[in-house]
Amino acid sequence: MYKITFWAMTYGITIGGFLTFFAWYATNHPTYKEWLYKLAPIQVLIGLFCLVGGALALFYPLGTEQFIGDLIPGATALIIGFWLSMTYMKPKLPILYDMSQKLTPYQLPLGLLAIGAAVVHYFFWGTKNFF
Repeated sequence: MYKITFWAMTYGITIGGFLTFFAWYATNHPTYKEWLYKLAPIQVLIGLFCLVGGALALFYPLGTEQFIGDLIPGATALIIGFWLSMTYMKPKLPILYDMSQKLTPYQLPLGLLAIGAAVVHYFFWGTKNFF
């Protein structure tokens, strides 16, 4: 279970961070909005992957001494996973869609935090246990 947590956190928040950054960039540059809509199914899948990885990290940390190392990436993964997965589910879940739209102004700092948390999580906490 711990290896699944590590890889879901590392890859999930890295890809989720890049998709969040790209979504911010595409909203400010109209030529990339078409690409963003083509990536919508992938964003929903990565969002669900981040939600699962974040939940696993909070409930199954890599160890008691590394709970703090999983806390920030886990919380970031939950927020990014929620935002990415609920952005394109507008007609089915309007309340959750409205909540995800409130996170939209914070997508650039959230994406950068996710990428930074993934790098720190991989090199400082993951390499001690898996390499």
